[in-house]
Amino acid sequence: MRSPVFVSLSCLAALVVLASCGDGRFPGEAGNDSTLVGGPCMDGLDCDFLLCQMGSSFPGGICTLSCGNDNDCPSGSSCGGLETGWICLVDCSASDDCREQWTCETVPRPPRSADDENPGSFQGCIGLPLDS
Repeated sequence: MRSPVFVSLSCLAALVVLASCGDGRFPGEAGNDSTLVGGPCMDGLDCDFLLCQMGSSFPGGICTLSCGNDNDCPSGSSCGGLETGWICLVDCSASDDCREQWTCETVPRPPRSADDENPGSFQGCIGLPLDS
C-alpha cells in the first residue's frame, strides 16, 4: 500500500506536467477587448505588456506584443508585419470580426529563416487609416 504522501506527490507531479502542456503559444487570449492583444488603448499603461501601438493606422490604439513568429502571440492572434514592425494582430475571417474602424486584411507573416522567400500570410484586423 502506498503512503498518502507518495500519492499526494504523484498527483502534484501530474498536475505540473498537465499545466505545462499546451499548443506552445504565448499564454492568454487575444480579442477586440483584450488588454493583451487587440483591445483599444491610450498609452502603454492600458495594456498588459505596456505596448500600445498608436497612429493613424491604429484608430483607438491597439494593445499588442512584438513578435518573431505566431508562438510569440496569444491564442486568437498571429504575428504580422506592418510598417511599424512585427506585432501580434487579432485573427479574423471578415471585417465584422474586427473593432469599429478596423478591417480584416491579408497580413504577411515573418520569414521563418533568412532565406525564406515565401513566409505566407494570414487574415488579421488592421486599422483603417484616419482621414487627414
